[in-house]
Amino acid sequence: MKADYEAIVLAAGSGERMGAAHNKVLLPLDGLPIFAHALKVFLADPYCRHIILVIQEADRVYVERTLLRLKPKREIPLTLTTGGRHRQDSVYAGLKQLQEPEQGLVMVHDAARPFIKQENISELNACATGTGAAVLAVPAKDTIKRVVDGVVQSTLPRPEIWQVQTPQAFHKPLLLAAHEQARKEGYLANEEGELVERMGRKVRVVPGSYENIKITTPEDLVFAEGILEERGGR
Repeated sequence: MKADYEAIVLAAGSGERMGAAHNKVLLPLDGLPIFAHALKVFLADPYCRHIILVIQEADRVYVERTLLRLKPKREIPLTLTTGGRHRQDSVYAGLKQLQEPEQGLVMVHDAARPFIKQENISELNACATGTGAAVLAVPAKDTIKRVVDGVVQSTLPRPEIWQVQTPQAFHKPLLLAAHEQARKEGYLANEEGELVERMGRKVRVVPGSYENIKITTPEDLVFAEGILEERGGR
């Protein structure tokens, strides 16, 4: 069983690690800025009832012009809101724009992941509807070591290591409570699943796709072009 959801798409990052002069999700990819590719998947999902796009205020005019180009097949409310200093602040800003904060699901997705697949969103929806909290992830391909000051402290068991992706999906009151608790305690997490884990709640893992890369560095753009080329060949 799947539920209607609201989506928070995070596009308020920077271009620092990309070596770009502006926000990396505004960089072009196959004729559209990176963030638009992620947005199109949610616009096409009939279970998505509202999209909250979290942006930098300086990018508003460019983002609004891009949205006019997308011309989705169905009408869906889309709210623009300004992000904060940290990723967690931006998610919280998005949560404050939810239309129905007391019911249904919320999905949080990084706009820098343009290759999310519709089937992954569907599987995530079904899992989170039943359990309350679910994240996409893929098994780590490499051996992971914990390192402090350049010295290996331990080797983590690879079969237990998964690389977490987005979207992540949660019952809305649960994620709101997790964020409120973190704000009260001054805790800054890497992603939403971590905040929910801190509350003692189980977070289920839904297998994602290795194509669901996060474009962060110039090398990632090369991989992205390769994914586009392969998809075109299919």
